Amino acid sequence: MQLNALRRAIAQAHVNVAANFMAARPREELAKVAAVVCWPCSEWSQVCVFFDLDYFRSFEVRDGAQQRWTPLPTNRSLSRELGLRVPVRLRERGYHEWRLDPASGAAPQEGEVWLIGD
Repeated sequence: MQLNALRRAIAQAHVNVAANFMAARPREELAKVAAVVCWPCSEWSQVCVFFDLDYFRSFEVRDGAQQRWTPLPTNRSLSRELGLRVPVRLRERGYHEWRLDPASGAAPQEGEVWLIGD
């Protein structure tokens, strides 16, 4: 139970940082911002600032031999499931992630990736 509380706190911290970055930018066209929340392995989460709009638009396209993101149903919401506080202006979209690290020889890993931001 404590581990899930810690994971939730990590996810909330990333959402807060993304919201603060979005509020601080001088113009929306200058950069796009998203908290990339990995679940349940929230220690892999990060906040991304995209200065290249083409890269921002293609960031969520993951369909390779070593990593695939499949959209989760639109009625799913990590913020609702975890009780996260997310400002209204932030969009949320989730993906099932499958990834393989051939260098490690380990079995493929699966989880969820949620983008919360622009």
